[in-house]
Amino acid sequence: MKRNVLVVTALMLSVATCAQKSVTEEKFTPFYSTAEAPRMENIIPAPPALTDARFYYDWAQYQWGRVAFAVLFSNIILKINYLQNIYFLCVSGC
Repeated sequence: MKRNVLVVTALMLSVATCAQKSVTEEKFTPFYSTAEAPRMENIIPAPPALTDARFYYDWAQYQWGRVAFAVLFSNIILKINYLQNIYFLCVSGC
């Protein structure tokens, strides 16, 4: 029985391997050619220098976002825990 399962498994794997399309057969055509592609240095500005006030403003906004996300996430977790406790209290015998 084990031998039959092994043979069938090997046969299925070989069929699945042969049925896959080769990567070299696939022709990729990009949306833009290299000449038509936009130059990113014209679109995205360089980051501000470390001595610039804009850098410290960006850093302060980043820190504010981290704290705001942590507070929001902790409030959501606390509300979920509170609702779970109420549910379990009611299920166990309100």
